[in-house]
Amino acid sequence: MELTDLPKMVSDAKIIRPRKPKATPEPREKTGLLKRAMIDRGLDTLLCTRSQGQTFTFAQIAAACGCTGEGIRRIERKALRKLGAKLRAECGISMQDFIDMKSESL
Repeated sequence: MELTDLPKMVSDAKIIRPRKPKATPEPREKTGLLKRAMIDRGLDTLLCTRSQGQTFTFAQIAAACGCTGEGIRRIERKALRKLGAKLRAECGISMQDFIDMKSESL
């Protein structure tokens, strides 16, 4: 092998680059817990800073919690489903009956 052959050998050879290690995604449980913690912190902040009778939009809640308005809507829907199931199981009344009872007492 002569020195004049070296440039040809280098140009013919495949350049092997070390692979970048793939970023391992966080487990779903961990990311879910982190999201819940952020949402809880955002809701706590809103509750501490609101005045009596003040209401918030999905967008305002989402901005405080670091998620989307759609995410907040899903959380609300799931919570209402759970509340309705608990009312039916423990009290034997529907959600609408509960709302009617509360509105009559006001």
